[in-house]
Amino acid sequence: MWALALNGQRNEALVHYDQLERLLADELGVAPLDDTKEMADLLLDGQLPGTPATNLVLRRQPHLVGPCPYRGLSAFQEDDASIFYGREAFSARLAALIGTGARVVVIVGSSGSGKSSAIFAGLVPEMRAQEDWLICTRRPGNHPVHALSAALAPHLDAKIIDNNGRLDPKTLPIALQEGDASLSAIAQQLLAAKPGIHRFLLVVDQFEELYTLCTDETLHRQFLEILMAARFFYGIWKQVKRCNDSSDTQKQSPALHTALMVNGRSQATQKAT
Repeated sequence: MWALALNGQRNEALVHYDQLERLLADELGVAPLDDTKEMADLLLDGQLPGTPATNLVLRRQPHLVGPCPYRGLSAFQEDDASIFYGREAFSARLAALIGTGARVVVIVGSSGSGKSSAIFAGLVPEMRAQEDWLICTRRPGNHPVHALSAALAPHLDAKIIDNNGRLDPKTLPIALQEGDASLSAIAQQLLAAKPGIHRFLLVVDQFEELYTLCTDETLHRQFLEILMAARFFYGIWKQVKRCNDSSDTQKQSPALHTALMVNGRSQATQKAT
């Protein structure tokens, strides 16, 4: 009321006082404070009231509301699974494809459609809940073979490295490129070293980086050959467009092209909308 009066809105201030007076009487059975009544009387007499003398201060009591569930333009991650909603059916469809033996599942969709979120906050937690999957995730970056090695390195314990010197994280990229080590053999050793873990899932996020950040076509082919030579693993590759083109895929990796064509492209390629 005082703020309205100071801004020259005398009538609005008096209306506000009348509403306040009725509300206090109806809801609480009390009258406005004396200072508030005096302010209203001054307004009725055509005078501008001074600064309110009341010491009454209204404050909103703080209370915990929990973490903010919104991530803006960032993708939801595995730690966000409890607050991730809306892609349950899509995540279940991916899990079903992998669970029924689809060696390669490619997710395509426009940027920002939620592909990464569906994988990391939807699919991956669901697969981990089955307790028999070893899951490695990585982006190709500008050197995809090094990126793949970095995804495997945290799981290579001293015993595995001692048994096979080629699996040292420092030399693994070269061993993979030169064919001295294979993804199948590495994954088999990793699974053998982890009781109760029987299946290996490789998630390649932002798969288009294989072409947008890495310009060496030899590395393109080497990376795809390393992946497709692994006959038992399950892979889910997330990309926007490039490698979904049939002619590009067939040219770069006939094995990948064949895998995508098995049982029809719709079975291997899932579109995020």
